[in-house]
Amino acid sequence: MEPKSTWKISIDAVASAKTPIMLSGHHYWNLEAYEESQDLNGHFAQFQASKFVATDGNLIPTGQLTSVAETPMDFRKAKSIGKSIPDTAAAQFCGTGDSSSPNYFM
Repeated sequence: MEPKSTWKISIDAVASAKTPIMLSGHHYWNLEAYEESQDLNGHFAQFQASKFVATDGNLIPTGQLTSVAETPMDFRKAKSIGKSIPDTAAAQFCGTGDSSSPNYFM
């Protein structure tokens, strides 16, 4: 992949009645191929999403849509992936093991 490359994906759904829809992509990105430095600071991501689906402590979606504004999940403007990871620790986005404990910023 060339420097400053862009990968774009769009997912859409149409329903004729009220329907729960959870569209997601489960992608594996090898950002450095065979030249791994273990440093994600130089890798940037941007997602045109104003909300994300909250999860419980077992990472099961609760259905609540949570605003990304003023959270580490706000990638509406491109930012470093590596520099953003430590900022997610307070919200325990990797789960707590407690299904009664939501994983999102209040």
